[in-house]
Amino acid sequence: MICVNPPSKEESLPAQTPWPSRLPRGLGALLVFAALIVFGYFARDFTRQLGPPDRCWELQEVDGKLYKANPCTGQFLLLGDAPIPKPGE
Repeated sequence: MICVNPPSKEESLPAQTPWPSRLPRGLGALLVFAALIVFGYFARDFTRQLGPPDRCWELQEVDGKLYKANPCTGQFLLLGDAPIPKPGE
């Protein structure tokens, strides 16, 4: 009579592969691509706050004269005399 030892627990279980190799092929590249898109979206919003504001030119009245002022660069352009408001306005 031939006596065969039962397989040990380690021999009976299939080898476990690490979790990244169990993912479908190409899913890792898709996740990296999605992460880059999300990072780019937030980076775009952050860099907009670093630059000058969208509306730099504004009209200002100083000593009865109308100026076009750019506080972003410090430029001032004289446009002429300020309009005289009509009574009641």
